[in-house]
Amino acid sequence: MVRALVFSVACSLCSLSVADERWDWEITPYLWAVGQSGETGTDDVTLDFDVSFSDILSNLDMALLVDLSVQDERWGVNMDAVFMDVGADAEFERADADLDIAETVVSVSGFLKSWKTCAADAYWRIQKTYR
Repeated sequence: MVRALVFSVACSLCSLSVADERWDWEITPYLWAVGQSGETGTDDVTLDFDVSFSDILSNLDMALLVDLSVQDERWGVNMDAVFMDVGADAEFERADADLDIAETVVSVSGFLKSWKTCAADAYWRIQKTYR
C-alpha cells in the first residue's frame, strides 16, 4: 500500500480574476508539496521506499499546476490541469539507470446553479509516460 502525504497550497495571491458583462473568469496556479512512502513489488519480491519532498523537488524537471474557473449566474465550468516531469539518474556496478516520468492529469467539470442546489458532472484524464 502506498501512502502519500499531500500538502496543497493555493496561491490565491497569484490568482487572476477577470469579469466581463456575463462571465467571471479565474485562473489560479498552485503548488503541491508531496512526499511518498510504501512498499512495491511483485510476487515474493518487494521493496520498501521512502521519498521525501526534498528528493522529489531535487529531481523535478518541470511542473505546471493550474485551475481555471468560468461561471455566470447559472452555469459554470471548471478545469484543473497538472503536468509534472520528474527524472533521476543512478550508477550501479554493472549498469547505469536513467528514469524520466511525465504525468498529465486533467479534470473538467460543468455545473448548473439553481435556487438551493448545484448539479455537476466531471471528466478525468490521467496519462503517464515512462522514458
